[in-house]
Amino acid sequence: MEINWQKVHGSLKHVSTGGNQVWGVNQSNQIFRWKSGNWELIPGLLSQIDVAGDGSVWGCNASDEIFRWYGHGWERMPGALRQLSVGHANLVVGCNSQQQIWKWDGASWAQLPGAAVCAAVNSKGDLWVVNNADEIFHWRGETWHKIDGALRHITVAEDGSILGCNAANEIWWRQGEVGSSWIKMPGLLVMASVHKWGKHIWGVNAAGEIWAHTAPFKPKKTQQTKQQKAVSRFTTVAWQQMPGKLRQVASCKYGVYGVNASEEIFQWTGTKWEKLPGAARHISVGADGSVWVCNAAHEIFRYIRASNSWEKMPGLLVQLSVAHNNSVLGVNAEQDIFHWNGSSWHQLPGKAIWAATNKYDAFWVVNQAHEVFYWASNQWHKIDGALVNISVTKEGAVVGCNAQGQIWTRAGPQGAWKTVPGAAISVSAFDKNNMICCNSSHDIFR
Repeated sequence: MEINWQKVHGSLKHVSTGGNQVWGVNQSNQIFRWKSGNWELIPGLLSQIDVAGDGSVWGCNASDEIFRWYGHGWERMPGALRQLSVGHANLVVGCNSQQQIWKWDGASWAQLPGAAVCAAVNSKGDLWVVNNADEIFHWRGETWHKIDGALRHITVAEDGSILGCNAANEIWWRQGEVGSSWIKMPGLLVMASVHKWGKHIWGVNAAGEIWAHTAPFKPKKTQQTKQQKAVSRFTTVAWQQMPGKLRQVASCKYGVYGVNASEEIFQWTGTKWEKLPGAARHISVGADGSVWVCNAAHEIFRYIRASNSWEKMPGLLVQLSVAHNNSVLGVNAEQDIFHWNGSSWHQLPGKAIWAATNKYDAFWVVNQAHEVFYWASNQWHKIDGALVNISVTKEGAVVGCNAQGQIWTRAGPQGAWKTVPGAAISVSAFDKNNMICCNSSHDIFR
């Protein structure tokens, strides 16, 4: 496959792409995130950064300290690394200043044999390294297997293909270990990052110039356009009643869940409501299908599908919203706001009675006075309007109910409120094609 590089404005010394995200650091160790065609400055200082397909972002600073992004700040992690690669939230591999190789399993670091200066891993655990002699090795589960060629930097795509840069800044690619050989790619880079081969490839050259390949090169819809499309869909919705009675519902592309007045928990099978074990007053489902609930005692539980059971989580909340398994926003009985980063809760400033987030960690809340706020630049920004609950779609559109049962929607912070047909006390919208609500009689509509 031919790479068609396009220059991106800005200057970086390291760039990483994963999923729909691109992060980088410059020569001053400032951190940037690519957003809507521009670089957004992120608080903190890192010398190297990596982002996985599930949105997990880790980095190392100049003192080899390790940090993990929890959505709105950096959490210091144990250990010390000079370089790291993130496969997913519970899989990180890196090299320290002694060239030792370490692997994070979600709870602790375990040392792997060998020595390396650069490691690369994908979400499937396919692990590659290069050492200080530019030799290349592939991990076979118990031992390293030496691969022909010489590279200074290496990255591995989700399909197992490898992209690397050598001492002459030449770019080389191969389709995995077995039955393939190195193919020289056009251009000169000191490092590259690939998520999906042929679709998401970014790199930096010796001058700090940023280059990207996204094939095919099509004009992308802006986030605001996507939000406006969702709003247009919502304002013309033709509700269809579903069977059953629920007082609160939650939806994602993987399914619909809800709780009734008796605090019973249900999942929609496509034809009927199926009762799940346990009891809850509030339920939320994330973009990855993660289901979390709060019960009458404010205890928090996460659904384990394999055993059809609930895992008790730390903390106490009265309401929550799940972005994905490693990002949950919620409020407690004292109206404090908390964010779950995959391992612990972090309190955010302010007070709220209802919180909402989406798969990209857009944070919105409603307070006791029914005022609406969204989170940006590490602070809450007040939005016009009044709601009692709120939901955020993956596009960033917002939909909610006011105290009179009217349903309102807007295209993010920059939009204007527009009415949605119908009346509801609870509404949940995952994207422009998935919206569900309950009215005051607990009738269910989608």
